Amino acid sequence: MSNKDDEIMRRMCQMLVGINAASGSLQFDRNEFSRLPDDTQTTIEIKEDDFQQVYDALYHSLTNGFYKFAVRKNGPTIQFIAAQFKNSNMKQSQLEPRVIEAVLTKIIDNVDQYPQLKEMKCNLSYSDDGSSCMTPKGVRCFCIKAKE
Repeated sequence: MSNKDDEIMRRMCQMLVGINAASGSLQFDRNEFSRLPDDTQTTIEIKEDDFQQVYDALYHSLTNGFYKFAVRKNGPTIQFIAAQFKNSNMKQSQLEPRVIEAVLTKIIDNVDQYPQLKEMKCNLSYSDDGSSCMTPKGVRCFCIKAKE
């Protein structure tokens, strides 16, 4: 896509977020789309139980849940922020999106330590560079993409 196309997509996504927030259909704080990561403090605060909750939710979602379609060959690329992950995979959890974000980051940074995830037919990544149409530069956006 061209820079112009990227900008059109970004504005369209922002407009949809605004419409969903105004209508009450956005099920989390709209400011999550502009919240910057808090790596240094949150990493220290990760408890083993919190880590396990997020890991289990991610694994379940990739095998039986919301993101299982991304694992298929030629599956869609899925991008999401931590609040969206919580809303679609951890609705009952009391964890804050910033903690979920820190755990997902830790999992992706160390995916070689988690054989179940490493064997999946998808790549897990994240970016803070603003390349997602949903988020500005600096905001962490996660990505699930089928392996080729």
